[in-house]
Amino acid sequence: MTIQWQSDDTLTDALVTWLTEHPPDCRILFYSDGKKSLDSNTSDRPLGKDKSQIYAVIAQVIFENHPKYGSEYANGQKKFRDSVNNRITSLKNKYKPLKAKFSATGAGVVPLDDASAKNLQEEVCREFPWYKELDAIWHSNPSFAAKTTSSKPGVDHAGDMYGLVHPHGRAGPSAHTRGATRAQPPLISLH
Repeated sequence: MTIQWQSDDTLTDALVTWLTEHPPDCRILFYSDGKKSLDSNTSDRPLGKDKSQIYAVIAQVIFENHPKYGSEYANGQKKFRDSVNNRITSLKNKYKPLKAKFSATGAGVVPLDDASAKNLQEEVCREFPWYKELDAIWHSNPSFAAKTTSSKPGVDHAGDMYGLVHPHGRAGPSAHTRGATRAQPPLISLH
């Protein structure tokens, strides 16, 4: 039996709700220093010691009493644990490009322009209904919300830089000089 996350939004709703209600587990699942950042004096402890155990807890919460998947869950808990892991990966992969839309102009969404900010957020939430909840968890995690930049295709930044450094327009020293040897820089003694 295949778990139909895409055709049954209630499964993802349950997953996202669980994640938002369990910050200590999210630290282990989504942050590389998750275990180290836990305060040993707090009663707010994760429900598992590692990702695999937390995925298993989430799978139990979602599937153990589910009308369609409950009996299958009892016979194949590992399959459901792995499915939770795969679904979280899928959500992460959908979240990343949507998060990038908010900084696509390079200046981000201008706060003074409430209409465009609201429209973009509405568009993103229509496309991905769990965006707000997951953004509350993932917004500060660089591996989920990495700010990437790239230059326009065809722009020769190296040539522009060279032109600034060497304003006379010369092509620069040749790497293949015939018959001449380059002077070697003096060696510096560190005594």
